Amino acid sequence: EEPERGGAGAAGDGFRGSEGALGWRPAVVVVVEEEEEGMGGVAEVTEEELESVPQYTKGRITLEKVNGFVRAFDGVLKEKYRLLGKPYQQLSSKQMDRVKDFDASNSIETEGFYFLHDDDLKSAGIRMDTVYKTSITVLRFLNRLRETGGVMGKRSYLVL
Repeated sequence: EEPERGGAGAAGDGFRGSEGALGWRPAVVVVVEEEEEGMGGVAEVTEEELESVPQYTKGRITLEKVNGFVRAFDGVLKEKYRLLGKPYQQLSSKQMDRVKDFDASNSIETEGFYFLHDDDLKSAGIRMDTVYKTSITVLRFLNRLRETGGVMGKRSYLVL
């Protein structure tokens, strides 16, 4: 169920968008009541799924390391969209800056998907090491994530 599109959006209607060359479109649509249950996120990987990934793709990564990354990724994702779901009046100036950064990072490629950028993961303290890179590769192989070039050269990870 998608709200009607039109106008600039009333305050509190869940839209943060702008009038642009393509016409008005919401940057992010967030339904706060369904946030915890309806968000979904990335499902943890099972032993059978990890075994189906070719050895040259997964290397020596273990199931615990992949699922640890999945839990960290989901935590950052849920925090991002929880922050986007808050009314502007309840945001601190630091949170408002983050929301503006999130809104500016939307693109046509990310429309309709929950997504994170490399910068979102870095700012949350997730190390960009081989576990990170291999976990992303495994999740892409299992069709849990899609990687795009993103906006302004930022790599985006779309949750499928």
